[in-house]
Amino acid sequence: MTKKTNICQNCGASYVPSARVVPFISNGTYCNTCLLLMKGGTKFKMTTIKEAAEAYESKKTLNIADLPVVTTDIEVREETFKEGTKDEFTINIATIDDKEYRVPDSVLKSLQAILKEKPDLKSIKVVKSGEGMNTEYTVIPF
Repeated sequence: MTKKTNICQNCGASYVPSARVVPFISNGTYCNTCLLLMKGGTKFKMTTIKEAAEAYESKKTLNIADLPVVTTDIEVREETFKEGTKDEFTINIATIDDKEYRVPDSVLKSLQAILKEKPDLKSIKVVKSGEGMNTEYTVIPF
């Protein structure tokens, strides 16, 4: 007696359905190596931990001082974290090339003073020194 084989909807491999199929994939249309997570109707292929590590990108917000030069016409938005708790805080964020950069209040304050004297300023460089509570930012006009 030959066993019936199916074609995986994800990778196209043929496989023999087994009882080891994850419960949320009860229709048996995916091979055991392509277990899919259902999230908001979108299918995500599972990967190995090695592949995940190689593709990993840190999700932390970078700092505007990490950029070589910043134009003064970038858009900045406020974002609040831990909203409704005693630890609530708000930061300014600029999105540049699909990456988020934190813009400290002290940078905005320094830039405000520079713009009063030089309203046509097009770009700046932000230099960070120190760490933690002793961090200081210097805004250099270009």
